[in-house]
Amino acid sequence: MRAIDSRFTGAFYSMAYDYKYTLRQARKVIERETAHIITSHLTTNWNKVLPIIRHN
Repeated sequence: MRAIDSRFTGAFYSMAYDYKYTLRQARKVIERETAHIITSHLTTNWNKVLPIIRHN
């Protein structure tokens, strides 16, 4: 963007930074809100889903 002297350079940098921050904050909320879910043999689907939701 700098090489072509685009006026959007700052906006693109800002978006990339803001998205990473938003995703980190969302991950914290998801971990907090799913912490009470205890998996067992009756909830085998949660055994597959929760680790992906919480840690990716």
